[in-house]
Amino acid sequence: MSIKPPITAPSAATGNGSTAGTSPGSAAASRKVRGRLLAAVLLALSSACNDPVGMPTTATVAIEAAPTDSLVFIASSDFQVQDNGTTVFNQADTVSITGNFTREFPMQDPARFTAILRNDLEDAEESVRLSVLIDGRREYDEIAVLGTGGFLQFVYRFNPFDT
Repeated sequence: MSIKPPITAPSAATGNGSTAGTSPGSAAASRKVRGRLLAAVLLALSSACNDPVGMPTTATVAIEAAPTDSLVFIASSDFQVQDNGTTVFNQADTVSITGNFTREFPMQDPARFTAILRNDLEDAEESVRLSVLIDGRREYDEIAVLGTGGFLQFVYRFNPFDT
């Protein structure tokens, strides 16, 4: 059986927090305690930053278009936007719509949502309106005439510091 020396405070004589006058084991124990304390503080800070308080839960899309127009609508809450502006979908809902369209989409953590309304018809211009509400608050409302290949796109990402 071995007896460990007591952990002592840094020597007051050195005045700089050095371990002069203490055993080598106590300096290691002190570093271990500081490391654990730092890890606990960092964990608490990261939890506070990821707190979903105020995070939106739904995105509602409303599209107005002529009943004879066939448009493509894409919605996703699982995507990335690359540096060049290209949207890469991990998962998306794609719907061919004719006329007015309304749908509600759930949002999970991280709260983000994109909606794209595209005209894929050849030689046709389509007058459309795309509106997006996040938890009932209008975030996007655009009216446009879309030529072939033309589109409207809305991208939303929740920022807890904007609330």
